[in-house]
Amino acid sequence: MSTTQNTIRRATDWPELSLAAIEARMRHVWNEGRGDEAGALASLGLITARRQHRPTESITPFLSVVGAIAFESGQLDKAQRRFGEVLHIARKAGTAKSEAAALSNLGAIANVRGDFAIALWNYRCARGAFRRANSTNGEARALQNMGMVHADLRRFKEAAECYEAARDLAIDCNDPELITIITLNMIEIDLKTEDLDRARQNCDDAMRRATQIGNDHCIAEAHRYKGEIFHRFDEIDQAKRSLNQAISMSHEAGIPLAEAEALRSMGELHLSQNDREAALGAFGQAFKLFIGLDAEHELAESVLIRIIEQLSAEEESRDPHLHGHSARVADMAVAIADEMGLDCRTKKAILVAGYLHDIGKLDVDPDILNKTGRLTAQELAHVRDHAAFGAARLEKLNLPWDIVPMVRHHHERFDGNGYPCRLAGEEIPLGARILAVCDMFEALTSDRPYRLAWNADWALHYIESSAGHIGDPKVVEAFMRVVRKLGLATQGGAFNSTSQDVIEALSTIEEPEKLRAVAGG
Repeated sequence: MSTTQNTIRRATDWPELSLAAIEARMRHVWNEGRGDEAGALASLGLITARRQHRPTESITPFLSVVGAIAFESGQLDKAQRRFGEVLHIARKAGTAKSEAAALSNLGAIANVRGDFAIALWNYRCARGAFRRANSTNGEARALQNMGMVHADLRRFKEAAECYEAARDLAIDCNDPELITIITLNMIEIDLKTEDLDRARQNCDDAMRRATQIGNDHCIAEAHRYKGEIFHRFDEIDQAKRSLNQAISMSHEAGIPLAEAEALRSMGELHLSQNDREAALGAFGQAFKLFIGLDAEHELAESVLIRIIEQLSAEEESRDPHLHGHSARVADMAVAIADEMGLDCRTKKAILVAGYLHDIGKLDVDPDILNKTGRLTAQELAHVRDHAAFGAARLEKLNLPWDIVPMVRHHHERFDGNGYPCRLAGEEIPLGARILAVCDMFEALTSDRPYRLAWNADWALHYIESSAGHIGDPKVVEAFMRVVRKLGLATQGGAFNSTSQDVIEALSTIEEPEKLRAVAGG
């Protein structure tokens, strides 16, 4: 029997248990971090209120806890619905404090999603509602939330002003946890404005306060900021220890957003040390957590793609003939995917796979790669292993796109005579079929150690005539349409936008617009 069922069964055996008693117990266990039991009591409270025909506003505390549990577990749509219900009930009943709390929670959801204008509007409305309710603590929380939004918008002066005002109010109402949270937020501004001495002072203060109140989340955040400060002072070993503590504590406490932030900081640290694969792994894990939270975050794809571009450049640096090859394949592949009407997420995956399709060549002997003469059978087999090598590398990196099959199979042929698995037809992943055509054109129109480049007209004729044997006929048709649109055959084999930065390329692949309710007025 589940925790919810057990709690409801025990409680319903006690006829004297009042709605107020259920609410008090729910708040107690919630404050102790026992979310499952709090959720069960919230469900019981909703059932009891309806059974006793209590006024609608009596259910708002229970709805709020249901929403808070959904928010912490990353179910943002469910959380938004519950807090929206609370806001509607509170406004109808004229209860300013409940209205303010609902607005604050809706602001938090918008903030996690990156809807900063909506978040700021909700927080401002919440501040006004807290003032009407004479809640100094609530107004302080609204101000610190406004500071967080300003910080996300890089309005550091406004953020600092909000935090200072919020901390003064928190001190007035003697709320040690809120003082700690605001102090942690102030560290972010210190780091952004390069005031490292102040950042270290605030971090020490926050760690002391967080330890005193026993707040694991705040302790984990303090460790993350401590790691970032050590990183700024180039104290790398201490930085890694602090960030690992932050990641571990956040994971154990079940706080995915804090864990993602700590992983992002670790990724930046690895990147600064030129450990690109470790950086890519950390960013990949963080990005998956953000996606799980339905979060549009400044980590977003730009940082992750920057690492991918560098990995691609590292592979190409071993062969001067390959300079820009991956970027051109990626650019061309996205154009074909767009021509075929593929969805946004698939296009992004194809873009990333295009940049990394040859990453397995890092594991191939460079002397063999650059050999000008004919390869032996053993050497050819070793070179062909690069597709499997690349897939094996990428499997370890925990990327948020399903690109491993594209990289493994980008040298398969439509007639089944390719490698490494001799897949045929639609057994070959569509992304791999697209990359195969782009890679073939790029290879034909580029100089290689063993031959000079073909001109574009020859290469296009060869690709078109090989449809059904080497390339997928549908992909070849889409490729030829793209070629005609761009006038590629008249440009000597150069594909448009070969110097286009991958981050810019990714930003042109727009996500479908999401319809989100604007709460708070």
